[in-house]
Amino acid sequence: MKKCSTCDEHNIKSYYCSKECQKSNWDEHKKLHKQWKDKRDSSEPKDAAKVYEEAKELEKKSEFEGASNKFKEAADLGHPMAQCRVARYLSCDRPGFTSNNEEIIRYFRLAADQGCEEAQAYLGSIVFSGDRSLSA
Repeated sequence: MKKCSTCDEHNIKSYYCSKECQKSNWDEHKKLHKQWKDKRDSSEPKDAAKVYEEAKELEKKSEFEGASNKFKEAADLGHPMAQCRVARYLSCDRPGFTSNNEEIIRYFRLAADQGCEEAQAYLGSIVFSGDRSLSA
């Protein structure tokens, strides 16, 4: 009996009577590899810093909708600069964002609490200006 070496590496039992048998079944068998890879990829924790860098690269390419989605993802993963950027995007109705004062303050606070000076400055200016629509 022959084993699929990729499956064997991941403790998946997959046997063939010969190399020819394995080749003839490859179209069907590679679907299992894809399912395993997709499952592995979806279960790996996301790295907020990596997602933030991906967002910046998309923004540089003027792919603003994709960048907005990535900034939001990084913000929700706890990245302080992404949280600050999302708050700014919310405040100016960037693509993919609708102005929401509670969300603006929430994201600025999350970033400020992590020491993001830019977010702290924004919160300070909101309080100083007395803008009641954005009360911190």
